[in-house]
Amino acid sequence: MAGLSEDRYRLIDVWMKAVGGSFALASLVLGGWQYIDTQQRAMTQAHKAETRRLRASREARDRQFRWSIWEKKLSGYMRISDAAADVAVATGEDELKRAGRAWERLYWGNVTTMDHPEVIEAMDDLRSAIENTQAGLRPMGSLSREDDLKRRAHHVVRALRAAIDAERQRFLDSPCGD
Repeated sequence: MAGLSEDRYRLIDVWMKAVGGSFALASLVLGGWQYIDTQQRAMTQAHKAETRRLRASREARDRQFRWSIWEKKLSGYMRISDAAADVAVATGEDELKRAGRAWERLYWGNVTTMDHPEVIEAMDDLRSAIENTQAGLRPMGSLSREDDLKRRAHHVVRALRAAIDAERQRFLDSPCGD
């Protein structure tokens, strides 16, 4: 260089190298920061995706569990309904005794797990009517024993229907994961 002394030239050269190195270092730091930021975002997105997957899995398990309970309850309701129908259509003392014994088994097996007061009350009412009929007692009012048993059995079935509707609605309305 024509007008520059060698010392000045070296100073400018060192300064240019320092500035260039600083830019290179700043670019490296900025690139590293961007890389780390991208990795953190990717990990956050992966974590969110895994959280969604786990939540969906838990909801599916909860739904399946609630469904299995619903099926068992419905099966119990249907057995109670069938037993009430057997009592209602029983003709003769022997048939009523068989239907009464079957009712007793279902009564003691299901009343303890029943969570609908109307069903429990109707089941108790039919059980009392069966006991009274087998003891030879006449029902109050003008109904025959058979008609009284049919009326009470029908009351059980109506209460079961209301319980089934309530359970079904509770199952459908219940959010998963609670």
